[in-house]
Amino acid sequence: MKVTNFWKWWTVLVLGLIAFGVGWYRYDLVNEIVARDVTYMTIGMMILASLTSVSTMGKRWNNWHEFITEIMTRLGFIGTIIGFMMALGAAGLSENLETVHDVKTLVVEVMAGMSVAMTTTLAGLVLQLWLDVQKRSIKDDQEA
Repeated sequence: MKVTNFWKWWTVLVLGLIAFGVGWYRYDLVNEIVARDVTYMTIGMMILASLTSVSTMGKRWNNWHEFITEIMTRLGFIGTIIGFMMALGAAGLSENLETVHDVKTLVVEVMAGMSVAMTTTLAGLVLQLWLDVQKRSIKDDQEA
């Protein structure tokens, strides 16, 4: 019996939700993301990817879904640039480094920017991969 694209979509969605649930429960994923990404781009990308996934419902993949899938990586890279700008902006203010506390404050600000950069990049790549798997399963059924 041929597996329909709805069930393939449903399987990928459920596995993604299970992975997210394990990450949330075991590694406190959501709080880590919120703490590390002060721009909240990662949360927005997660919501956009989830809405895109639900809107397909395993039936068809159109140009709008293709567009959303492609912009996941781009949004991640935009977050990377924002994070680097935050890090470099903090480093540019480093002219008054007289005490250890000043240096520590600078390092914390630079690391916060780098954390935004890496978190948004990772989220963009993972979400695009998740949507690409769904897209491939739907398109395989449409071609068959």
